[in-house]
Order: sequence, then structure tokens, then C-alpha cells
Amino acid sequence: MLCSEPASKDFTPHRRTRRFLLAVMSFQLWACSSELAVVDSEDAVHDSQSTRATEPRKSSGDADEEDDLAGVVTGNAADTTQPSETRPEREGTVASKAVKNGAREEEANKRTPIAADAADAPIEPTPDESLPTPPAPDSNEKPIPESNTPRRPAITSTIALAPLAGRMATPAAGQENIGLAGTDLGLSFAHRGALHFLFGDSWANERAMLIDSREDDVQGVISLADFPNGRAVDEYVRAHGPKSGPGWSGAAPPIAFVTNPQGRVSSIHVQNKEDTLSMGLGKTPVAGFSNGTDVFAIFHRWIPVQCSGGSTPSCADGYVCDTDMGALLGATDDTLVQPCAIGELGCTAVAGAGLCQDRTSSIYSDDARGRKQSVVLRDEFGNLDRTDPSRFLTRSFTTNKFRNPAVRTVASFDPLRAGGEGNDYRTAPGNGGAAEKVFIWGRPAFGASGHVGSSAKLYFSYLDMPEYSETGDVAMAMHYFTGVSEGVPQFSDRAVDAAALDLSYPGDDRTTETWDIVSQMTVTWVPSMKKWVMFYGGDLASRALPIIVGPNAKVSPDPEGALHVRYADQPWGPWSAPEQMFKAVDMNDPSVGAAADGGILRRPSCKGETCAPHEPGYDNDAEIGALYSPAFIEPWTSVAESGAVDLYWAVSTWDPYQVMLMKSRLELIGF
Repeated sequence: MLCSEPASKDFTPHRRTRRFLLAVMSFQLWACSSELAVVDSEDAVHDSQSTRATEPRKSSGDADEEDDLAGVVTGNAADTTQPSETRPEREGTVASKAVKNGAREEEANKRTPIAADAADAPIEPTPDESLPTPPAPDSNEKPIPESNTPRRPAITSTIALAPLAGRMATPAAGQENIGLAGTDLGLSFAHRGALHFLFGDSWANERAMLIDSREDDVQGVISLADFPNGRAVDEYVRAHGPKSGPGWSGAAPPIAFVTNPQGRVSSIHVQNKEDTLSMGLGKTPVAGFSNGTDVFAIFHRWIPVQCSGGSTPSCADGYVCDTDMGALLGATDDTLVQPCAIGELGCTAVAGAGLCQDRTSSIYSDDARGRKQSVVLRDEFGNLDRTDPSRFLTRSFTTNKFRNPAVRTVASFDPLRAGGEGNDYRTAPGNGGAAEKVFIWGRPAFGASGHVGSSAKLYFSYLDMPEYSETGDVAMAMHYFTGVSEGVPQFSDRAVDAAALDLSYPGDDRTTETWDIVSQMTVTWVPSMKKWVMFYGGDLASRALPIIVGPNAKVSPDPEGALHVRYADQPWGPWSAPEQMFKAVDMNDPSVGAAADGGILRRPSCKGETCAPHEPGYDNDAEIGALYSPAFIEPWTSVAESGAVDLYWAVSTWDPYQVMLMKSRLELIGF
């Protein structure tokens, strides 16, 4: 265990230990252990010119409203440039990350001013109904105005509304002193009249002390009666703007967190049968949904699956036993167990005489890096205990290709429907119908190294809507997408058969991911446009690199640390090429980006009161913040009279360590 005492006992880790804690908290630790090394920024700028996004375009019907909005982030929207077939490749070490950040700082204000004063922004009329669970397909959506000009979807603007969770967030009434000073993720879904949120590693105070060394994830709710749609959210944010500080530092709809009998924020407890599992640093919820009656969630714990042991060690489900693999930090359940190759410094053998690998994974290769990344993990899936709102009752499952997932329910899906015709991709209303399914997109990592042929490719699967289990033995029969035959999607019950999805990469392999760092992803269905929309990407904090980066690896991240958007007609694709939709740093324009003056990311050279604050618990004063883990808030999606769609979403920021509430405009534009 990294910390021996819970926060309630005022445990303060040694400074070196605290640095280690901070280093891994920005990411789900070793899942990113692709032995990445961040490349030199100047080369990255040169190599990334072909993917630079253009300025946003506005529809004529909404031009005035967009012009009046304070602090609009130009969302890099209508980029028609396809990514270059040649991926930028540079060698890097931990030190080169500092070079990258120094280059960012030298560019002076490389990130966008956000929401100069959201309180003064006019609110566009939006329908009162919520999109996810209408009574009949497309019955309550405004038709998109007809046009003879071919059009495509694009994010045309993005604004930061307010802090949703963390030190700067406005607490719910009576929760001013519950002991929550920082957190991330903010995965949300509608459940029985409320928005349910799941958060990751959480701090008890500004010193970056975890709320508990063994269980540090939290959850909370927002009433959908009080905030049923985007219009209600906008009105609240406008009425509760900041009196000082950054323009985005007003109040978002307050989250009521689950608390313990002492009135402090309660950790999420994950119980598998008789065992209450460790959910400490780096072990987090990664997905959640509702079946209309109960809450379900997936938890990453990063526990490698060992081989069977014995004279002939083996693995189930088509996985392969690598008898030359061990564990770097030992094989205990309370630590972040990092796979390693026997012979590496600190690598010890495990009881099963090796670790199981998915050698069909897109990050597998026969070198040490690929062998480690393709190790199969044991994670948890289960339901919220009906008698204890802080406890999930779970069962274990194994995966590699889906260890970085995005989950969403759908109202009706039949895999035998050719071309997806007749499927209803709106959020399942939860009426118990057999047609309701759970879609799961997955990646085998948060990043990869294209230099050695590794790519964090995208996979797709579905499962039947689960039912509550008092023991946590929730049914989880996943069906993995393997391809399309005569217009009909094909599925297998074996994960090793799962095929990577078409991502429109311009090279020989269209399933290749354009950028090496993909981070978390979030997926939503927009009924009025009949499009799937995916946000993903961002960057890694440099303090995590000494743990997750190999000394000789190469990585090609988006040099501007941007979030990207993709679109698809069907959940299995083909998905469109990535487009920047919200960048952290703009290498050409210092007024654009999330760390520009007034932006949501901290920039060392920004000294005014409108600058994003530096976390007191960080000991690196020279680094610019980073974006990661976008998460759609579907019940607040709103449709304008013009047909434009406002998407509300959360995003995690690394310095300050918090979750922000965001709003992006999605429009159909000309090619």
C-alpha cells in the first residue's frame, strides 16, 4: 500500500511518497505503461501541420447568439484536413517532456481563454424534454432544416461553464465541509430521476492527500427535476456567475455527494463476495449505467491474470500463457501490480508461473513492451447495493482489449438487422425489454507507440441489459464485433476474436489510431443527426512519465494536447478521421487554448486573477496543465431551432485537479 493510514487520521505522506502518488493519479497508471516517451515539442509542431484544425464556422441562424457568448472557445471545428499517412515519430525520455512543456510555455499563452463571463451569456431557447429516453423514435426531435448542399457534423464552438467537482466547485447545501478538495473523471448517467456521477482518485485537502489510502473514489447525484435539460443548466450558471477570478469559476449545478455517518464524503466500496477490494490510487470506476431500476458500474483494478500454474501453465478463453512474465511490485491485491519481464530489475515470479496475454490485441508484440501491454487484467463489474448506497456488489471479469472502455445503453438493438436499420440507439428507457442492450467500446491502453507498430485501436461489443444480483453475480455475456458480412454485423463470444474498428486512417491499415495518446473516451448518439459522436484524447501530465514511460520508447501525441472528435453512423463504424475539437495549447495563436489567459488550465506565466490556479499540492511549478477524460452528460443534450445540438460534458484537468462542466455546439456544415 502506498499510504498506510486513511485521510481521516490526518496522515500526510512523505514528500517523496507524495510525488509518487501525484505522478500516477492523472491516469489509470500502468494501463498507460506503454513505455511511452513524449517527443520533442518543436518536432511535434512541424510534423503536426497536416492535422491542424481550422477556425469554427457558424450557422446563420445562430450567429448572433454565438457572437454574444462570452468566452467562446474556438472549437477547431470544421477541419477537413485528413491526417498525414506518415506519423510524427521522435525519440524521447522523461526529460523530453520538460522540453515539450518548455516549448509550450515559450509560445506564450498557447491555450484558449474560456468563458470570460458565463453569467452574462444569453441563453438560447432549447426544448424542455431530454433526448435520451423519448417515448418513440425521433418523436421529440426538431427536424434539421433541409439543404441541397452536402453537409457533415462538426463541433463549431466550446465553452467552459463552471467547475463541477473539486476545490473550486460550489458544494451542495450542507456539504461545505465534507472533505473533498480534488477529483477526476465525472462519468454520468440518468437513473430514477437523477444524474448519477462516478469520480476517480479523490483528495481530502489541498495537500493532495487521498480521502482514504485504500478506497478513494466517490459518487454523487444531481436532481433531474431541478436540472432537466441544458436550458435549466445555462440559466443556473448565468445566475451564479463569479464575482472575481476566472470567468468560468462560478457555480455549476451542485452535486450531492454520498457521505458517511461522520458527514464526510464516503468512499465507494467494491465488494466481491466476502472480500472488500482495494480501490486505492489508480484503481477507479471507468463506466456506469442504469437499467432503469438499478445502477451498474465497471471498475478497473489493474490486477494481471496469472496462468494456471502446474507443470504446464495455461490460460482460458484463447489467451496465451507467457511463463517469462512476472510482477514488478509483487502480486498483492493492495498494490498497483505492474507486469514485467523476468530478468528486468525488480521483476519477481508469480504463483501461476506466468501471466496471460491477449496476443490478438493491437498492442501486442514479441518485445518486452508488447508482452507487458497485452497482459490480460482482472477487473470488476456489478451493481449498487440496494441496502447501502456506498457499496457495489461485484464479480470479476478478464479483459485486455476493453480495459479502457466507454459504455452506453440503447433502447433496441438486434445484430441481425442489416445496416443497423430498425435499431433504436437512444438511451434505454429501462422498461426491461429484451431489446435493450449495453454497448461497450474499448481500447487495450490509454496510449501506445506507433514507432514500434503499436496502436491503441478501438473495439466494440455489446451485452444484454443486466438485472440486479444480491450477491453481485451479474450476468456479463459479452458479444464481440468481428466484422460485417453482407451488411450484417458479426459477433463472437470470444474476446480474442474481436476485430479492430475502421478509424479512417489514411494508411494501409484503416484501423490504426492517428495519435498515440488516446486517453479516455466518451460516446453519445445524436438522434436528430443520426450520428454517433466520440470525444477522446488529451495529454499526459509529465509527473506520471517516470512511472509509465520506458527510457527508449517513442510516442506521437497531438502536440497541442487536444481532445478530438469522431463521428459514425453505426457503433462499429466506420468512424471518421479525428478532428481537434478542444485544444490545450495552440502553437500558432496564444489567444486560443485551454491554458490561455482566462483558460481552465494552469499556465505558469499567467499571473492575474483570471488565471487558472495552481494546485498547492503539486511540487512542479513549471508545467502547464493537461486535459483528459471527457464524459458526455446526455440528459442535458439540447436541440436548437436551427438544428444545432448543444452537447454538455465533463472534462478532467490536471492542474487544477478538478472536473469542469463544458458545452459544445454541434452543427452540420458544408464539406
